[in-house]
Amino acid sequence: MESSVDLSATGEPVIVQEDTQVHVGIDLRPGTLTLTRNGKNFAAYHALVQFASVHANPWAAQEVKFSAKAPDGKSVGLTVELLVRARTSGEGW
Repeated sequence: MESSVDLSATGEPVIVQEDTQVHVGIDLRPGTLTLTRNGKNFAAYHALVQFASVHANPWAAQEVKFSAKAPDGKSVGLTVELLVRARTSGEGW
């Protein structure tokens, strides 16, 4: 199943570099991204994307921390891990 997501952001990204990691903050326009967890929808309004480069490999997005509004209107934090340890031969999940 193929899907696409259109996102838009406002303002300038904030970039913080720590050794082999870079964090990019993005303010999202209201209503452009809805995250669903356990059947509940959360309206994301900010994303902090963590990029990493290990052993001179290309940079890759590692994690995204979202600030969002819960259905009850309270602000919550949701984290999505993008890089998962690669499975090697003979290793279980």
